[in-house]
Amino acid sequence: MQSRLLELVARGTPLPDMLNAITRGIEQLAPGMMASVLLLDEEGRLHMGAGASLPPAYNAAVEGLAIGPNVGSCGAAAYWKTLVVVTDINTHPNWAFFRHNMKGYRLQACWSGPILSSEGRVLGTLAMYYNEPRAPKPHELHIIETMAHIASVALEKAQAERERERLLARERQARHEAEAASRMKDEFLSTLSHELRTPLTSILGWAQLLRTRPMPEEKRQRALETIERNARAQTRLIEDLLDISRIVTGKLRLDVHPLEPQSVLEAALEAVRPAAEAKGVRLELRLSPDVGPLPVDAERLQQMVWNLLTNAIKFTPAGGQVVVRLERGEREARLEVEDTGEGISPDFLPHVFERFRQADSSTTRAHGGLGLGLAIVRHLVEMHGGSVSAHSEGPGRGATFRIRLPLTPPRAPEPPPARLARPAQHPRLLAAETPSLEGLRILVVEDEPDTQALLSEVLEGSHAQVLRAASTREALELLGSVRPDVLVSDIGMAGGEDGYCLIRRIRAGERDGQHLPAVALTAFARGEDRRRALAAGFDMHVAKPLNTSTLLSVVASLIPSRGT
Repeated sequence: MQSRLLELVARGTPLPDMLNAITRGIEQLAPGMMASVLLLDEEGRLHMGAGASLPPAYNAAVEGLAIGPNVGSCGAAAYWKTLVVVTDINTHPNWAFFRHNMKGYRLQACWSGPILSSEGRVLGTLAMYYNEPRAPKPHELHIIETMAHIASVALEKAQAERERERLLARERQARHEAEAASRMKDEFLSTLSHELRTPLTSILGWAQLLRTRPMPEEKRQRALETIERNARAQTRLIEDLLDISRIVTGKLRLDVHPLEPQSVLEAALEAVRPAAEAKGVRLELRLSPDVGPLPVDAERLQQMVWNLLTNAIKFTPAGGQVVVRLERGEREARLEVEDTGEGISPDFLPHVFERFRQADSSTTRAHGGLGLGLAIVRHLVEMHGGSVSAHSEGPGRGATFRIRLPLTPPRAPEPPPARLARPAQHPRLLAAETPSLEGLRILVVEDEPDTQALLSEVLEGSHAQVLRAASTREALELLGSVRPDVLVSDIGMAGGEDGYCLIRRIRAGERDGQHLPAVALTAFARGEDRRRALAAGFDMHVAKPLNTSTLLSVVASLIPSRGT
């Protein structure tokens, strides 16, 4: 019997069949006896594994029985990890709480032994029942011990098989996810290459034409506008990539202050208006008069709205409309961007805020982009403690994106310190007139020759006198003999000393109320980079790529009599 049962285990007989074979084998070895196997779960409860000869009502009654020191024969055997012999159920204290239910089952004796794993962990119990009071004989105790061991082998093999299947399933899932991630990465890199090369094609192509071919003034202006527009598009792509990197690494920080949102929303609309007008898409802002101040990062709020507007304009055909609404609720502000565009299919709607996800990522797709803008919106909204959702009735029915931002009690807005102000980066948000810098002596410190030449041309074009230095050392040598009115310096420079070192040495040498107004002009464009520049001693921080009008406005603002 023992060898036959072990052979069944070795063959991989399903566990229910194996446990039934064990109980039938016991019953063949001891006529008149009924056997059962109960399995122990992680919560300390016993469940029926096999016991076809026992009354079904009894099996149902003991299902889910919690083990304990005095819980029948099986509950106590599992608790104490030892054989529990009850020769007379009617008199044994362990069965006192069962006794009133036992009369209909005609069960009089129960001997139960624990089924232990190779590590001594309780897997279940194996029990022998009789219809009369009875004490076990030595060979019957041996049967319990032997069969409990076989049951242990079967259970451990089944557990090992389940664990193997679980690991295989996890491996398959991990492989599937890795393959999906690899495909997504390949698609993203292909899209990234396309999105970066596309504006470069226009920039380089028009630049070459301007250099080699005479053009009418109107076409020349259109070429310059195309170059600028594509350069800004590439800048936006790079900013999105950097923002996603900061989000993933947890390095993105907010500068939250209560502010009136109207100017921020208007700035976002003005930033996208040229693209909307080029497509023939109408823009509209509907602002509730009672919105009041919102506790937000102004720059990031504008970025959220800009991304939603850009997305809406991209998918809205000529003659369509994009509406921005903002209203105040009891506990939150609700911002909506609604368009009359292509809409979103139901199967893509749940994925619309995922990174790198696009409804159409094929090479024949009609719309560009990296699939980052909406993911950035979601992260920025959640960093503000809010939520964002997308709604669409389906293809051709338009889409609505809703942002919910928590409110604080209304109070006077607290604008951020002036030194933290970041100049607007879109030409429509700048001063209408370029300020004159006539009579100002400006020291430009920049180690990249092309950028130094550009800065000089911009500043001299506004009638400033420009002094040039390609390193911290050259700048300090010039400052030893000349006192400029303003310093414009790069941060990252070759030669061992950067812009931070330069401004610290300048500030350390100033005496008697001296203060040289200083602008950090740098490709280190994160919020923490801006704060670091200001902490080092710069008065303003302007991020590259350079917006010439922004630079002129910033320089003029540092000289009170020249501010616009």
